[in-house]
Amino acid sequence: MPGAQPPWSHGPGDNGKRQYCLFLNLGIWNSAEQVCAHVSSIGGATPGYRYCMDAAIGKTPVPFDQWECVGTTFDGTFARAHLNGKPDERGDRNPYRYEGGLFDGGPDGADFTVGAVARPERVDENRVPHGHAIANNFAGLLGGLAVFGRALTEDELAGLAAWTTPLPASAGNQ
Repeated sequence: MPGAQPPWSHGPGDNGKRQYCLFLNLGIWNSAEQVCAHVSSIGGATPGYRYCMDAAIGKTPVPFDQWECVGTTFDGTFARAHLNGKPDERGDRNPYRYEGGLFDGGPDGADFTVGAVARPERVDENRVPHGHAIANNFAGLLGGLAVFGRALTEDELAGLAAWTTPLPASAGNQ
């Protein structure tokens, strides 16, 4: 897409340590186009896996070619994926119980990522990373991004979704 921006990441740089991520196309746990809230207490791969697998993943595929309000929350016990201001529940996958807390990057800090992630191109059987790749690429437009220092309530998320929903063309929004 001409003029498209790279994935957005906030933190001290690509130090490979992340607290949380927001994706819309993560191909794990029988998902492909749902809202996904990754969480990590260790800043890297989930123990026993080559990549981070701890995630709340919604049930509903996010529609293409229309504005949607997506969000994630983590209250210290549960990560949740939200679509248009509502929790998009999906069995034990959303909400996702995760009591490990978020990674504390110490003086170097830790990133959070929206839309894509820099990761090793491959990880061998000994969990040694090789190469560099961008994965889980988001292709689209972001109308805004907000990060809060606490998990918003369901009412607060519903209010944000209502506030960010575009007006129909018949209301003069052309």
